[in-house]
Amino acid sequence: MALYLEHAIVPILDLYTTIQWESWLSTWNVQWWLYLICTQLSTGGIMAIYLQHAMAAILYYM
Repeated sequence: MALYLEHAIVPILDLYTTIQWESWLSTWNVQWWLYLICTQLSTGGIMAIYLQHAMAAILYYM
């Protein structure tokens, strides 16, 4: 059940973060986001997964 919920929540987070961050892309450097994600991945934080999906959604809609 947990796996099902995880897959159900991911698209919702993608949509939410895309709407929330879409306007930020005009002022924020994409390289900064990539650096942030790499930093989170190297530390193994839970935010790494969230940022991965957010970045995927942002890149998809660019």
